[in-house]
Amino acid sequence: MGAPKFTIGQTVMIEAPKLYGAPHGRFTIVRAMPGDRGQVQYRIKSGLETYERVVEERLLRAEEL
Repeated sequence: MGAPKFTIGQTVMIEAPKLYGAPHGRFTIVRAMPGDRGQVQYRIKSGLETYERVVEERLLRAEEL
């Protein structure tokens, strides 16, 4: 697993959320974990959902201020 790009508590957005059935908006990084083929995956949480999602790092972008 490479070094995680995002940190716990950081706010991110999912690229093309409708493709993944995710709500549009902000998600908070809950945990980084190893994924398939050495890619970093994250557990993320939206305030609009009661559960966490697992998403590959390449599908996330930092929230722009």
